[in-house]
Amino acid sequence: MIVVLVALMSMIYTDGHRDTYVFTQPVFTSIELCDLYSQQYQSSLLDHLKNKFPNDITQSIYCIEQNRLNDFYEYLEKSNKDQSV
Repeated sequence: MIVVLVALMSMIYTDGHRDTYVFTQPVFTSIELCDLYSQQYQSSLLDHLKNKFPNDITQSIYCIEQNRLNDFYEYLEKSNKDQSV
């Protein structure tokens, strides 16, 4: 299993999408190791995201199995459509 960190930003654009960021490094072999890393390096992760998205703030950082990323993006798309109604 390959687990990656995925950040969801707060700003919702007029078309309903939000910026997301997938950290390609490091990768993890379990959700638990990913969670531990994200807690230990939270400030560094947030600093990196602030540099990438200077006009936005981070809503959440998730640990997701790489093969479930499509499911995650489909969920976000549906949830954004539900919020815009």
